[in-house]
Amino acid sequence: MERCASRLRGFVMSLPINAHEKHVDECHSILNMFKASCDRDFSSFYIPKEALSDTQHRPIYEPTRDPNKYCDPVLFRSRVYGLVSFAALQIQDLKPKSAAQPAQKSADPKELASQIFIKQMSGSQIVQNSPNTSIKNTCDPKSSEFKELAQTSAYSSSRF
Repeated sequence: MERCASRLRGFVMSLPINAHEKHVDECHSILNMFKASCDRDFSSFYIPKEALSDTQHRPIYEPTRDPNKYCDPVLFRSRVYGLVSFAALQIQDLKPKSAAQPAQKSADPKELASQIFIKQMSGSQIVQNSPNTSIKNTCDPKSSEFKELAQTSAYSSSRF
C-alpha cells in the first residue's frame, strides 16, 4: 500500500494542467495497484473513455495534429484529488493500532484552548494548560516601593 501511495504522491506532484490519455492511463495504473493491494472499491475514480476528446480540452498551444486525446481538466483533477483523499483514509484504516501511542484525552469543555490571540493587553498575566497553577499579582500604587520605581522610571526617561 505504501508503494501505491508513493506513486500517487509523485503523480500528484507532477499533475499536468491539461491531461491527455497517457496521464489518464497512468492514473488508472495507480488505481489498479491500489485495487490489487486492498479489498476496497476504487471504481468511482476511473475516468471513462468517453471523457477523452481529440478536440475539446486541448490546450491552445498544442498542434491540431496532436494524436493524443485530452480529458476535461476539472473531471481529471476531481478524480485524482478524490483518489488522494480516499487512499489516505484507506491507508489510515489499514495501519495497525499501536499500543505505544498515548491515549487521546477526551474533549473537556472546561479545558482552555491551546492558542490565544491577544490584540492588546496591559497589567495581565496568563498561565495556559498548566493545571493547579496560579499567579498572584500584587501591586499597590500607594506603596513607597511603587513610588520609588515610578520616580526612577520618570528620571530615566527624562534623560533622553
